[in-house]
Amino acid sequence: MTAYFYGNANLKGTYMNDILYTNGTIQSTNIDMDMRKITTLATPTQDFDACNKYYVDQRISSAFQEWLITLTGSSTVDIADLHPFSYMFFVGPYENDLLSQGGPTASFVISKANVGISANGNTLSSSPSATNEHLILDWPSNGPLRLRKTGDNYDGIYLVQRK
Repeated sequence: MTAYFYGNANLKGTYMNDILYTNGTIQSTNIDMDMRKITTLATPTQDFDACNKYYVDQRISSAFQEWLITLTGSSTVDIADLHPFSYMFFVGPYENDLLSQGGPTASFVISKANVGISANGNTLSSSPSATNEHLILDWPSNGPLRLRKTGDNYDGIYLVQRK
């Protein structure tokens, strides 16, 4: 028997194509959506809630961020306002001419327990420039994360990646 419903239907303890539906819960088997979409999902609040593509994209982009910043001389440049936490950053020249000239690169970890304290980036690895310039990462109290070079060479655009 085939039944069609339009609008609301109260289906308590009813089988629909071998699926037992009781009190708003599917009791037996899996649902094959036959390549159809589930739309208008609420924001997940529990570990096993379903989520939509927008929610996943936002979570991924917040976990992996990139900034392009211009470093000139040894001037300090603000990167981003971040919540106190522990982060890992990778920094290097973005422009091909800086790469070919051997501009400085580095990877850092930095941690901060609250906004009222300052933190310095601990260098995990570093490749200084041919003129021995290094990159320095710091996070002042009540301020944004910052980056600078230690010399006046290799000015240009640098890529900062947070992983």
